Amino acid sequence: MSQENVEIVRRFNDAVNQGDREAAAAVIHREVDWHTLAGPILGVESVSGREDVIRFVFDQIPDGVEGFRVTVGEMHSLPDGQVLVSVHYTGRGVASGADVEMDATQLYGFDDDTIVFFRDFRTLATALEAAGLSE
Repeated sequence: MSQENVEIVRRFNDAVNQGDREAAAAVIHREVDWHTLAGPILGVESVSGREDVIRFVFDQIPDGVEGFRVTVGEMHSLPDGQVLVSVHYTGRGVASGADVEMDATQLYGFDDDTIVFFRDFRTLATALEAAGLSE
């Protein structure tokens, strides 16, 4: 099960980078709860529901960050089926023209072989704490 969840995360991030809304939506639960570091930058605290997450990822983020890309690093399945992923975000601020680069740790949860929650953290330590683990 855990390796299957890792593959779901891989498919999701590949779909985002390829601009494939349909493939991304296929691995997101209809009642997903989404908390991303990009949210507050774009005036959003969290996003709920598949359709709103797809609009956020494929419409709102590109409106604020041109050329947005997620480079996936290490992926780890956790004992409870969650998946922890180190990522590097890049792009260019639409309004400022400034380069955007940030490392983060993503935490994914699953239900019915789909992503039911997503959390973005600035550090591995805070992601592990949220997952109920410690470094």
